[in-house]
Amino acid sequence: MVCFLLSCRGWILGTKWRRWIVEFIYYLLFLSWRVIHLQNSITQIGVKVEIIR
Repeated sequence: MVCFLLSCRGWILGTKWRRWIVEFIYYLLFLSWRVIHLQNSITQIGVKVEIIR
C-alpha cells in the first residue's frame, strides 16, 4: 500500500485524491482512538470485577 502510494505520487496531486488520503488518515486515527478507548473500558470493568470479589 505504501509502495503503491509512493509510485503514484505523481498523479496523487489532484484534490480528490488528497482529500481521500486525508479522510483515510482521519479514519485510521479515529479507529485507533476507539480501540484504545474500548481497551481502557475493558480494563476498568476488569478492575471493578476484582474489587467486587
